[in-house]
Amino acid sequence: MINLPAAFTILMADKQNVKESEVDKNLALQRILLEQEKERTKQAEQRAIIERTKQAEQRAIIERTKQAEQLAIIEVAKTEQLRLEKQKRDDDDKKERSKLMKIDDGQLISISTSAVKLLIHDEGYYDTFVAPYLHQLDIVSFLNDNNINVTNDMINVFAKHFYPLRSCGKIAEDAVQFVFDEAIQELFTTFKMYTSLNYLNTSRKFYLNKLAPHCTFIYKSIKIDQDNEQEALQDFAVCLGEFKSTLSESLEHKSWIAQLLRHLDLILAVQNRDQVYGFLTNIQYIRFYCAEKNENSSFNNYYQSKNFNMFFMPSESSSCVDTLQLNKKPKQRVLNIDTMKLFIKFLTMNASFYEYRMLNIDPDESLLSDTFHIKTRLGNGATSMVYMLVQNDYNQSPDYSKLRVIKISKASEHERCFKNEVKILKQLESSDNFKLFYENVLNSSPTGKFIIFENILFELQSLTLIQSKQLIDIIESLYNCRIIHRDIRPQNLMVDKKCEQLKLIDFGYAETFTINQETKLLPIEGVISSVLDYVLANHRMARMYATTWLERLFQSCQHQHRLLSYEQLSNFGNDASIWFWAVWECAQLCVMNKLKTPPEKPRETFLALEETLRFFAWSIDNTAKQVEASSPEQTNRSSTSSSTISPPITSSSSGEVNVSTDKALEKCMYNAYEGVALPLPQLLRAPEFEFVIIAFVQSLIKLHNSVAIHGIYAWLKNIHQLDWSWVQVCEHEAAGNIEQAAYEYKLLLNEHFKSLSIVNETGEDSISVGVVKFLT
Repeated sequence: MINLPAAFTILMADKQNVKESEVDKNLALQRILLEQEKERTKQAEQRAIIERTKQAEQRAIIERTKQAEQLAIIEVAKTEQLRLEKQKRDDDDKKERSKLMKIDDGQLISISTSAVKLLIHDEGYYDTFVAPYLHQLDIVSFLNDNNINVTNDMINVFAKHFYPLRSCGKIAEDAVQFVFDEAIQELFTTFKMYTSLNYLNTSRKFYLNKLAPHCTFIYKSIKIDQDNEQEALQDFAVCLGEFKSTLSESLEHKSWIAQLLRHLDLILAVQNRDQVYGFLTNIQYIRFYCAEKNENSSFNNYYQSKNFNMFFMPSESSSCVDTLQLNKKPKQRVLNIDTMKLFIKFLTMNASFYEYRMLNIDPDESLLSDTFHIKTRLGNGATSMVYMLVQNDYNQSPDYSKLRVIKISKASEHERCFKNEVKILKQLESSDNFKLFYENVLNSSPTGKFIIFENILFELQSLTLIQSKQLIDIIESLYNCRIIHRDIRPQNLMVDKKCEQLKLIDFGYAETFTINQETKLLPIEGVISSVLDYVLANHRMARMYATTWLERLFQSCQHQHRLLSYEQLSNFGNDASIWFWAVWECAQLCVMNKLKTPPEKPRETFLALEETLRFFAWSIDNTAKQVEASSPEQTNRSSTSSSTISPPITSSSSGEVNVSTDKALEKCMYNAYEGVALPLPQLLRAPEFEFVIIAFVQSLIKLHNSVAIHGIYAWLKNIHQLDWSWVQVCEHEAAGNIEQAAYEYKLLLNEHFKSLSIVNETGEDSISVGVVKFLT
């Protein structure tokens, strides 16, 4: 019999167990689902992190790409800027004096390229100034223009002197120099009619800025005292040569090449010529060089030929060469006939080949070299060079009878002045005091290249009262002879020390007139007319004056005791400063001559100025229209190219000079009428203001403009209540009242020194230390 309560209990317990089992299953399932959800969340987070990392890497890559592109753009811009700057440096025609800076006691000092060339050693000279500008020279094609037939007799001259060295393995430099001295001298003596040159051994003549080229060639019409005169020799050097030993088998030494080219550079600078030739040889080989002035850069161009076998030791494998065997024994030197012909052609070229432009010399025209030789340079003018001539038998005695003076023209355009001077002096020979007042012409060139005067004269240091009377007598003598000198200035007044007599020289611009002759207008002569032509007629200067005519004008207007050399002139300032000076000189000249300039009357002067201005205005307007009509691409290209070229500030184009002259002329005319033309600024601080006034007054004193100084004094007193009495004293000096000015300067200084004790107590003084320095 079944126990129902127990069965029920068991059934209920089973049901409870089933329920608990289902709950456990549900809990386990929920835990599994939760774990799966966590895993999916974790994977999603990981994927998100990976995605963010990828995006960050992509952004980083994009950023790096942008930076690289920007750096590339900057690098391209820098490269382009460097290219443009280099092109500007190479193309700027007024970078003639490259400036380098160095520190000296904490101050910056400017050194020109020419100064650096003298200081730097030979190898550094080659690396810096030569190597970047060295080009090939086809000397054979140049020398083919020589129509002279080089004969065996000419070649045998060198063969005869080279013969003793045929067996020498190594030949010293002195031996090389000696055999070339003997051979070239004999060649020039024997075949004088074929050459225009004369040979000088200058290995111990330090005539070229304390440097000594081994040999120097001058024109055969020149005979010069090379032992006692160095400065004059550099004026006549036509080409140069350097001799080296055979200790080195080649001519590739940087120092050898630099040594020759340094000498050629100095010749270019001293003579202001376009190019000069030279050669380098160790007798075994020879190489030709040419230095050429680069008008667009401060660095010259250089040209180098290939090596030519000259007197060489042939190798066993030598091919058939046109040589002259001096001895049939093996291992002896042979002479290369082709090279010797080339060298002889170089020495016998026409004079125009050597491009000598320093002086207007004809190699075939005698300068009385059989009787006289050039001793020293006496003067350097705008149109000529003057030298002392000495008789060949001169024994250094104080006797002036064996001394002469030769004046040589610098260019063919000055020959007219030389012939005119000889003509005028011939006319003056009939005057009573000719030998007392003027120079006697001993000889002259029929073509106007030179004049030789009988006596040597000396510079006039100061004009005494007696010499002033002599000058009046000279001018009266000229008037009686119906001659106008037209160039009387201190540089043309000389002293004959034999009789202590003043003499007038340089009659190149002189003119004759008759008593009843109608008034005739004579053009303004001399270098000042070049500036007026340049301003009024857009006149281009002659080729020889392309770079120096304005410098020569500036130099010729300096006081004799303050004359600047060409080397010092580069430190004075750039060409813009000299142009500023020249423009003001022209404007003042126009006002002083009441506007009677080369265009004749004042009205014609104004018309010429107006016409020139209209010409430049039309040119500018026409250029602007062409630019506007051009395409954007052309405009961009033209603007880019023009940006690489700096404006011609230093060269001063005709248009700029014309406008500057008009402004200066307007101020000078106003100054002549009102007394002062420049608007003065507001009062500065005392020291700076006083310095400006002192410098301004000093300039006005040198211009002898007393009226302008009076205007300065009135302006100081009325506007700024500054009663500077020393300005009034300067007015007297500018007016030429020297004695009164000196007396009042003395009073001012005495008053200053007496008040020094009072200054210590009151702190005031009538004049400042700056003014005291100016007055003393």
